[in-house]
Amino acid sequence: MQTTASLFQKGKKIFTTFYHILPYLLLFEFIYKSLSLFIFVPIGKELITMMMDINGDTVLFNYSILKLILSLPGIAAIILIFLCSTLLIYLEFSILIIRIYKEYTKTYTNFQDTLRDALMSFSCLTNKGMLGFFVYAVLLLPFMHIGFINSLIPTVHIPYFVTGELLRRSYGSILLNSISILLFLLYCLLLFVLPIMVLKQNRFLSSCKCSIQLWKKMKLPFALFLFGLIFVWAVLFFSGIIPTDFSTLMEENLLKTICTIFFSPSALVKLLLAIVVWGIQTILMLLFLCILISTLLSLDPSLSFDTMFPSSIHQAFEKTQTNIYNIGIRVYNYFSPLFPKIVKLKKKLLLLSPILVAVILVLMYLYAQKPPAIHKPISIGHRCSDLGVENTLDSLQGAIDSGADYAEIDIQLTSEGIPVIHHDANLQRLAGTTQAVSDLSLAELKQLELRQGKMTGSIATLQEMMNYCGNHIKLLIELKASSGQKEALVDTVLETIQQNKFANQCILMSLDYELVELVRKKNPDLNVGYCLFGNLGSIDVQALIELNVDFLVIEEGVVTSDFIANCKRAWLPVYVWTVDDLNKMNKYLEMGINGIISNKPYLTKEALAPYTQGHDSDSYYFE
Repeated sequence: MQTTASLFQKGKKIFTTFYHILPYLLLFEFIYKSLSLFIFVPIGKELITMMMDINGDTVLFNYSILKLILSLPGIAAIILIFLCSTLLIYLEFSILIIRIYKEYTKTYTNFQDTLRDALMSFSCLTNKGMLGFFVYAVLLLPFMHIGFINSLIPTVHIPYFVTGELLRRSYGSILLNSISILLFLLYCLLLFVLPIMVLKQNRFLSSCKCSIQLWKKMKLPFALFLFGLIFVWAVLFFSGIIPTDFSTLMEENLLKTICTIFFSPSALVKLLLAIVVWGIQTILMLLFLCILISTLLSLDPSLSFDTMFPSSIHQAFEKTQTNIYNIGIRVYNYFSPLFPKIVKLKKKLLLLSPILVAVILVLMYLYAQKPPAIHKPISIGHRCSDLGVENTLDSLQGAIDSGADYAEIDIQLTSEGIPVIHHDANLQRLAGTTQAVSDLSLAELKQLELRQGKMTGSIATLQEMMNYCGNHIKLLIELKASSGQKEALVDTVLETIQQNKFANQCILMSLDYELVELVRKKNPDLNVGYCLFGNLGSIDVQALIELNVDFLVIEEGVVTSDFIANCKRAWLPVYVWTVDDLNKMNKYLEMGINGIISNKPYLTKEALAPYTQGHDSDSYYFE
């Protein structure tokens, strides 16, 4: 009975603490989130722009990004961003934890003292512990996205083109599941790291050890309760019960975002929903922290947070406060002579206000307009489809049966220079041999049996693919070549296209911009595109035009409303890869994407049907 009464009292104390801190910390989180969105993140982007300017670049794509990162300006910018993001995330959590602790222990304090305590606790972020804390707070916690949601980097995802490639391998699902389980266990073991660092002033590694020891001391009911909280969080935010993806709302240009929301009822509803979801998530995070701190104090009754401030710190804070006040007085005194004049102009302004409001509304409406899409969205089967072994005639038939407009295929050359369809440079994944495609003749490749799951198939040539297509489907040909094969690959593919009179039934693309330029140089009449998995810098209309391509294929992580809008203004169709989720397909279609590349073209067909019915010919420049 005593244990039950004790638990009841503890629960009552937790909820009393939560009730008292909720309005203040909810307001703090709103302000900190706003600062992150409109100040911290733009400053980070400006640092990247400065880094590129120093290196003589304006915009970079794909592998060029790696070269910049490894340059001296790149390394300097990364270190600076690493330090700033780590400190800002720690500052946010330290303020939350200290305020909750003070309320729970009835040692009341104002925000100024809480901020001072938080800044003093930075001493636990030593040189040795900084990197570990960065991995923990900037990578692990956002990746797990449970309980600790910071305002600067709330979530981190592994790109689907990475996980998708792993899942295509026999060990892929086992490896990904194993990694997920290990990361979850690590997250649980280090659950108390942040409260320990802030309240006990322990360094990161010491806090990790303390967190693990606390689990050893913890009684089973407490452990089950914490796991129950984590489970409830996962059910609410990972199962789809509460929507969490509102990325289509925000654009890089804040004014554009405001104008779009103002004139779009659906965007306004989505904004209100996003605010509600953010509020729910923040409230649950604060409750989670209250429970964690209560549990920490129960397991370590000797814990006492008491930061001693040197007199110099007190003086610095007081001086800063006085300076801010004096600046405010000076600004007021500077503009105070204008106040009487403004009062006199009030009547005139009232008369003109309807006209000014009308002009502003018209300008806002025009600014909010988005250009029409280049053409109706199309379906492209990634490596043909998943209805057969990838890049084989069986998977091509699957794409045809699924109603795909195009089948995307990967081209390589055999040892005698014949273009064949295969994605990987070697044959290990599908044929079980480490030999490279380019090292074998066509006859040798034809003897191999490709296996993918329970499906089997054989390598097809580009000629066979073209013959099979007929009038049923077109091809999106991706060129892949090592440095010594590039020109030979382009020449052979272009010759095959010409011999089969296939120019109107195919488009070409590559991740390698040199291959794109070769195609453009050798046959300017062919439609050729550039495939992007990453970008840095300001991608404006002029930068897109200078690429001199006919379309872009972008990885999901590159998709933004601004990017798509700029592509439209540059008259560039843009296709996204690889999308196998119906909800994501619908999201990208509403953002104005021109095509979806998917392993499941039958799912794309399901997404396109209602979309095309709801959009008439005025939604596109061309049918």
